[in-house]
This record gives sequence, C-alpha cells and structure tokens, in this order.
Amino acid sequence: MMPAPAMTIRARRDITEAESLLADREIIADGASVRATAQALWLAKVQLAETMLRRATGDYRPDEYAARYPDASALPRKATDKPAKGKPRVTFEDAVRGWSLNAGYNPDATPTPRSYHERSRTAQRLAAFLGHDDVTQVMRDDAVRWKEDMLANGKKCASTIGNDISEMSSVWRWAIAHGKATDNPFKGILPPAKVRKKKTKKRPYTTDEARQILLTARQARGALRLLPWVLAATGARLNEVCQSYKEDVVNYDGLPFLRLHAEEAADDRAAGEAPRSLKTESSERSVPLHPRLIAEGFLKYVSALPPGSPLFPDIRPDKRYGRRGNNAQKIMSKWIKATVGITDKAISPSHSWRHWWMDEARRADLHGEVRHAITGHIDDENESANYGIGLRHMPAQLMAAMEKIKFPDGL
Repeated sequence: MMPAPAMTIRARRDITEAESLLADREIIADGASVRATAQALWLAKVQLAETMLRRATGDYRPDEYAARYPDASALPRKATDKPAKGKPRVTFEDAVRGWSLNAGYNPDATPTPRSYHERSRTAQRLAAFLGHDDVTQVMRDDAVRWKEDMLANGKKCASTIGNDISEMSSVWRWAIAHGKATDNPFKGILPPAKVRKKKTKKRPYTTDEARQILLTARQARGALRLLPWVLAATGARLNEVCQSYKEDVVNYDGLPFLRLHAEEAADDRAAGEAPRSLKTESSERSVPLHPRLIAEGFLKYVSALPPGSPLFPDIRPDKRYGRRGNNAQKIMSKWIKATVGITDKAISPSHSWRHWWMDEARRADLHGEVRHAITGHIDDENESANYGIGLRHMPAQLMAAMEKIKFPDGL
C-alpha cells in the first residue's frame, strides 16, 4: 500500500464540499471539524484514483482502502420529515398519485383503479422497509437492499419481485419528469431470474364435460342459468360478457349479436362498477348469437331485463376493483367444482369454454379470419385481413359461420 501523501488545504472548493456533506447529514461542525472533513475527502479521492489506476493496468486485487470505510447502508440517514429548502416534501403516495393521474387513472375514483391500487400497496411496503416515505431520500443502495430482502425472505416469487421493481421505477420516472426527484434508484436493477416451474396447461372442456355443465345449468338459478351457455355459444371472455348491458344485445340486418366494446358515457355504469375494459384493441367486436343460445331462451331473458340493466345484474361488481367478472369467476369456479363436480386443475372454469369454442370452430373448418373476427384475437399472420371492410362488418357471413358450431348431443 502506498503511503498517504501529505496535504494542505488550499482550495476553497474543498472546504465548500466538506460543508455541503456535513449540512446534508445535518451535522453542525466548527471550523476545525470542517477542515478535518475536507482533508478526509481529499485523501479519499487520492485513494480512489490510486485504486482505479491499478485496475486500469490489470491489477484487480481487493481494494485495501475499503476497510477504512463503514457500510453505507449502516450510516444514519438524515431526518426525512424536513422538506428540502424551497421545495415541499414529496411522499411515495404523492408520487404514486401523480403517476396514476398522468396514466389516466383517477386515484380517488370508486372503485379504486387497479393500477393505482397495486402501486400504492407496493409503495407502502417499500416505505415500511426503508422506515420513511420521502421520494428524494431513496438511494440506489436502498433499492438494491429492498430487492435483496424480498429475495431473502422467500415470501415473493421472482416475477412478483420484478413487477414491484418495475412499478416503482415507473413512479420514479414520473417524479423525475415532473421535478419531484433527480434520480431513479430503480432504473437498471435487474429483476431476479424466474424459476421455471412446470405449469399445468389449461385445456378445453371435453364434449362430455361441456354436456354435463350445460345440462346442470338448466337446473341453476340467476346468472348460472344462462352464463355458461353464453360462454359456450360465443367463445367470449368472462369479463367481456359480465360487463355487458341489455343494450349491447343488438340486431344487424335482422340478425342478433352481442356487441362487446369499451364505449360508454361517464354515467352509464351502475354504482360501484368500473368502466368497461377490453384486453386488446382487436377485442372490440360483435359476436353472432348461436341458434342454440336463442333456443335456450336468451333473447327472451334479455327482453325481460329493465332498460339500462347489466346483462347479469345478480353478479355484483367486486368491492375493490368494481369488476363483475372478478366475482363471476369465483361463482363459476365454485359451481363447476362443487355442483357440476369437475375438479381437474387443468380446467379454467370460464376460459376453458373459449378453448372449447376454438376447437369446435376448427372442427367446423372455419377459416382463421372468421375465428379471429368472432373471438377478437389478432390476426397478425394474415395480411389480407387488413384489406377491405373485413368480416367483422359482415353480419350474414359471421352468422353463417357461427351456425356451423356444433353443441354436444343430448342437450
């Protein structure tokens, strides 16, 4: 180790740097202490330069000077309840709310927007770990320690930890862009590698299972009487159906369709219900109603609903996010397992109908463009689908295709 060089404090900038460091730590020091701090800073710079020079020439031995310095994470932090001079203190919740509003989610809306709620909860966990909630006081080592702590306690899977880091990084990006912070401590932190586990692949209902469910539904009351039939007959997603209203059952050229969309006025939803949403832009479509669904009494059921009624009003929006589909999923799952008696983990009580419909469409030799027009999938591999008005605007052709879907015998 080279001997430490002698030093004389001459530059005013050394004193200024020492004063700034002491002020940042809220340490009141006399003149001698300031000069001693300035000398220690100067010596640290010299030692850093020496270490970097050795490494530049290929010497990567451990840094012999590192033992002089304490672990940065163990150093006391300055008080966080005092705002920076001239600027109001910005809390984690302030930043999350700012991000939410900028992203188009009103944090004060009822029900609470899911994207805001999830980031707010993540920020609360971060604050509990750090012991403060000041946006400007979160450093890079804080973010890394948080990630490492989540990994060490084993309470979260790798994908959830990566998602937490991503959520906070997006909030800090907003804070930087709006002058609330100067650095993003989460930027560039690698998410933990995902442990690849063998997942149970979801499968469609078999013909026997489909028959069993639809027969059992005839004995059910409320939404369970017709909801399984609607899912089977349309291939639609559960949330798409459950967020629909009476007025979404329409006629095109005299043919009955269910219009799935995200268009509405601000007062179109029931109390506590979230605005409509679709998985993708291509999900907006009108689905022809299968003759078997009409024979089951669906149109008669819809006509008996009062104006402005949800399609299945007895399925209430869930309290947290205002989604009827969330509660419908729980109701369907419990009914399929307990009443129908299907407990296979490879079955998704609602989405397996979408798989079933797709297989029936293949058996009926429906062209891929027809299947996509009805299910709302993106047809990336078929360039010709982008030409003309498209099948989505051809009611007669869609209905003719839907009529080819065969339901199980014995219904």
